[in-house]
Amino acid sequence: ATRVATHLHISPSPRYLPSVIFRNVPAAKLALVASRNAVFSSSVCIDLDQLFEVRAVRDIRRMTIVSPRVVPAAKFGGTVVRLLNATGKGRLAFRSHAVESLHVDFEGIIGNRHRGWTRGADARVPYLPRDTVMRNSRQLSLVSVEDCAEIARRLEIGAVEPAALGANVVASGIAHFSFLPRATRLLFPGGAILSIEDQNAPCSLAAEALQLANPDKPHIKPAFVKAATGLRGLVATVEHPGQITNGSAFTARLPQQWIYE
Repeated sequence: ATRVATHLHISPSPRYLPSVIFRNVPAAKLALVASRNAVFSSSVCIDLDQLFEVRAVRDIRRMTIVSPRVVPAAKFGGTVVRLLNATGKGRLAFRSHAVESLHVDFEGIIGNRHRGWTRGADARVPYLPRDTVMRNSRQLSLVSVEDCAEIARRLEIGAVEPAALGANVVASGIAHFSFLPRATRLLFPGGAILSIEDQNAPCSLAAEALQLANPDKPHIKPAFVKAATGLRGLVATVEHPGQITNGSAFTARLPQQWIYE
């Protein structure tokens, strides 16, 4: 069916939009809408400008017209409980060592192995050839005490050492830290502002480093990726240069979130 409906009026249940009106909608698109999987409690009325095969639309029984959700902006407070830096080179040299403070500028942590405006594409970027030069969205790695404790619980080990994960900032006090949304700003007293870019997906290198730190637990490496999913922390870039000091409080400013489903 290729003709169009001049008027499609949907009065859905209260959990969705109060009313949705489509005008001049091709029947093929109506069929696509009909493939959704939530049930309306009220009627669907279709007025056609001409007679045509109604079979494409008369079986509209299940559909979803969901309004994008908007989550208000928010602020939370946390504490820096540990700072680390990784300056070495090589495959497993991302393991970091403890420091008292980090000096950051627009290229990242001064002296850090991940410092720079650009980086090479890797397995995290399947839409670009390996080693293609791209913007460096991974200048810093952040984890939380709470998330590391949950990984350890899942792996049935005593603790997950943030240094083995290559972390730079270890925070505490913010629940579900690894789920802070993109564009969250972390503001530190020393002037530094970090912008959250993404979750840090667990990888085989971190699994190998954690395994090396726990040689008596051979199950860690194969189990790490599943255990650390959603808990591996965040990657960030520097929005404003400054200093991050061990033990300092910081503010997380979450942006208004647009949940497009």
